Amino acid sequence: MQVQVSVIVAAYNEEHWLRRCLTSLKKQTLAALEVIIVDDGSTDGTAAICDQYCERWPHLFRVIHQRNQGQGPARNAGITAAHGRYLGFVDADDWVEPTMYATLVATAERSHAQIVVCDVRKI
Repeated sequence: MQVQVSVIVAAYNEEHWLRRCLTSLKKQTLAALEVIIVDDGSTDGTAAICDQYCERWPHLFRVIHQRNQGQGPARNAGITAAHGRYLGFVDADDWVEPTMYATLVATAERSHAQIVVCDVRKI
């Protein structure tokens, strides 16, 4: 199956939030999805969580472990590794609705858009 969306999650010391984020991405209704987690030199349990998700769901998750370089270089590492037609970015302390990427892809294809955006809820 060709990957439609590569979702990049840059993570630095996010062990308290990362499981919720990755679980929400695992529940996406869009099947042609890959999630690239970039562990940006975390010193807490983030790296172990990344590895657990990649081991359990290798068809969906991939991880890049690198020394700490900051969010921009971490996202760039994810972009370099991406195979999708579209790119998505999710912060490691956020989570997404199950139909988010299916809706975004449908909107992009229906309107022939190169970029689509969605709203956020602050909780």
